[in-house]
This record gives sequence, structure tokens and C-alpha cells, in this order.
Amino acid sequence: MKYLKTLLLSIAIGLLILSDGKGQDQTAIDSLKTELSATAEDTLKVDILIALGEQYKYNLPDTAL
Repeated sequence: MKYLKTLLLSIAIGLLILSDGKGQDQTAIDSLKTELSATAEDTLKVDILIALGEQYKYNLPDTAL
């Protein structure tokens, strides 16, 4: 029983360490900002703003809003 608890704890910690920790991709942010400045006021601009917010979501949530 003790072996099973240790195994499950090890697996849980391993999954937490290896989980997909999303960060900011600065090249993607720069690219989106460049596209945003060159885009007219339409639905494409909204799509770019949504994508930009997704890039900022995890590290800078205030900026994402």
C-alpha cells in the first residue's frame, strides 16, 4: 500500500512538472502588434486582438483584458 501511494505521488508530481506551462511567445506578440497596426477597423482587427489577448492571458492578465 505504501508503494502504491509513493508511486501515485511521484506520478502526480511528474505530471505537474511536465504540464503545459504556457508562457508568452514574444515573437508572436511582436508579429500580432505589427499586423494590428497595419489592419483596418474590421473583424480581422478583432481576431488579432483576441489572439494577442491569448498570448498575454497567463503572464499578464491585466494586459490581456
